[in-house]
Amino acid sequence: METSYFDTDECRAFLKELGPPPQNVSIVNRIWYHGTTTNNYWRIKQDGGFREGTWFSRHMEDAQQMGGSVVLKVNVLFDVYESEWQVCASNSIPFSRIIAVYRVYRTHTMGNQK
Repeated sequence: METSYFDTDECRAFLKELGPPPQNVSIVNRIWYHGTTTNNYWRIKQDGGFREGTWFSRHMEDAQQMGGSVVLKVNVLFDVYESEWQVCASNSIPFSRIIAVYRVYRTHTMGNQK
């Protein structure tokens, strides 16, 4: 599996503007991933963000398994325990909270082939 990362000046500016996390919040709770299809990515963008009830996972690999060929890295604070690996948004999340877009290319192997 190969992953390509599309970095933008807009993403870098957003991170700079966001600044460091508050001292009482773990950085782990601020970065979440959402797996989706290309069509749904454009729908999320057109709608201006994620709808209430959208699921996010703590690890990119989990989002990749749940979604399609696009994984979105999102900076949002959820009030969850450190042990929780996924969370459902209780309200909408603006598109501006996306800090990276990953396109996932899957490669398949059969038997012992590499």
